[in-house]
This record gives sequence, structure tokens and C-alpha cells, in this order.
Amino acid sequence: MTERSNIEAAPAEKEKAGGINARLEAMLTPQNTAIVFWIGFICFTLYGIYMSPGESRWLFHLVKVLFLGTMGLWMVADGRSRGIRQDWLNLYFVGAIFLFIVAVPIYLVHSRGWAGAARSSLRFAGYLLLSFLFLYGMTGILELFGIHVAGEPVFQF
Repeated sequence: MTERSNIEAAPAEKEKAGGINARLEAMLTPQNTAIVFWIGFICFTLYGIYMSPGESRWLFHLVKVLFLGTMGLWMVADGRSRGIRQDWLNLYFVGAIFLFIVAVPIYLVHSRGWAGAARSSLRFAGYLLLSFLFLYGMTGILELFGIHVAGEPVFQF
């Protein structure tokens, strides 16, 4: 066997050895994680709207951490596609969970520059507005069928 054939066979063996981890890595794309983020956002908001005031808040905080984790996963997937070092991505992931209000803008400026961060922020605001309109319409439809809000709404229109 020549040395060239050994070099060409190495990636195939590496993927075969990777198994489930290689498949999960392939699924961790910015688009997939953005979809999971928005689904998590809608679930988190609906849970906040329909949670009764006397209910235990531990589940609310668990859902919040899971939601922030999806934001961190998006930052990791997007950063990998943009070639950002893994140690920075680890820091951004932890920052998204514990200090998201600071970590996300810093990540956006680091990965896209000022102009790209402004465009991304405007796009995010547009998606956020569409999500609120969807949730508001969904709440109105549920009210038509007699399903009332159990607790105080997270946001008021």
C-alpha cells in the first residue's frame, strides 16, 4: 500500500470511528440551531404566559437555562462556520447562559464586525416582532375557545 492511499483512507476511517458524534457535529449548523432557538423562545414565552402565579418557579428557571443554552449552541455553531477559535466559543457558550445580555453583543461584534452586528440585531428584532405577533394571535385564538391565561402575561400589548 502506498503512502498516498493511506492518507486518502484516513478521513473515511475517522468518520466511521466518530459514529454518533460525527453525525451530531454535522447537525450542529447555524440554521438548525437558530430553528431550535426560535422554537425554544416560543415555548419559553408560552410557558411564562400560562404559568399560574402560585406555581413553583424552579421549572421556569430550568426552561430559561435550556433556552439560553440553545442561544449558546447557536453561537458555537455560527462561530465554527466563521472559523472562530474553540476556546472563544466555549467562553461565549458559558457567557450566553450566565450573562447573555453581555455575551451575545460581544459575540456579534467579534464574529461580524460593527456593521454585521447591526444587521444581525435588526434581523433578530424583526424575528422577535414576528414571534410576538404569532404569540399574540395564538393567545387571541385560544381566548375565543375559552382557554384563558392562568397567570400574568410576560408581555402586554
